[in-house]
Amino acid sequence: MNITIERLEDCITYIAKAIEIRPDGDLYFPIFESLEDEIQKRRSKTDTKSRISMIASRE
Repeated sequence: MNITIERLEDCITYIAKAIEIRPDGDLYFPIFESLEDEIQKRRSKTDTKSRISMIASRE
């Protein structure tokens, strides 16, 4: 199954809300940070692919 950036963003929003409302919310910090890292990696990869395509399309 391919998990999209949008799905990861939904998950991080859910975790952020859980952290805010739960007294033990700090237990979820590692999950939040892991999701945050994965989103950043995927965005970076997308940005890199876009730059490559732009450069490759030059005449």
